Amino acid sequence: MTTGVAIASLIVAAAGTAVGVHQQRKAENAREDADKMQQAQAELANQRAIRQTIAQSRMEQANMLSGAYASTGGASSSGVQGALGAAQTQTASNIGFANQTMAANRGINDALGNYNRFSSNAATAGAVAALPGQFGWDVKSSAETLGLAQPKKSAASATWP
Repeated sequence: MTTGVAIASLIVAAAGTAVGVHQQRKAENAREDADKMQQAQAELANQRAIRQTIAQSRMEQANMLSGAYASTGGASSSGVQGALGAAQTQTASNIGFANQTMAANRGINDALGNYNRFSSNAATAGAVAALPGQFGWDVKSSAETLGLAQPKKSAASATWP
């Protein structure tokens, strides 16, 4: 391998690495933007579900109170108060579950984002490492040609002391 070809192979490997890293960062930034938008969308859906749960609970409580007024003339009986308390407890439980689900989804999205980023980085590094070989260049021989590495002696050329 000539010195020019050796230098060219090292330059191509370095340039490929630089371009790959730059493109990888751009891709990660775009993915992070998409993740943020998806997270915001999920949070809006969660807020809407919570509002619907609260509205449904209020309607149920109003129906209980109107039924109590119609049948007993008041809402102070222990049965009515117990039913109202149970409805409020169930509403709070449903909201808590929605919030826990949202937190779990956030964690899953973060873990998948990390997985995708690390997988992409590994693929980029592998592609860059293989680049000189795709042109028939051997980085080891390029380094030897440039005096950056010592060639190994073959067993046939080795002498015994």
